[in-house]
Amino acid sequence: MRPGAKLLANFSENGKTPLLTVKATGELGYSIALYPSSLLFAAVKSAQEMAALLKGEGTSASAVDRMVGFDALNDGILGKADWQAEEERILALG
Repeated sequence: MRPGAKLLANFSENGKTPLLTVKATGELGYSIALYPSSLLFAAVKSAQEMAALLKGEGTSASAVDRMVGFDALNDGILGKADWQAEEERILALG
């Protein structure tokens, strides 16, 4: 290993490496801890649960409290105002 090189730990919930906390990983000398599939695994499970709910109940009404709101998604997460401003700037260029 090169002197000064940073150590990276790559964790997967379905992998061979034991899942450690970021703190424990740092205590072992690692500077970076990646969990590259965690959000994907959680999103897929959520999608499966929602599909089953829709199939069983015929509506998403009982799960609305587990969803991000429309405005929170557009404004807070996606930054809708920013990309709309950029779109207007580009359109103004003609």
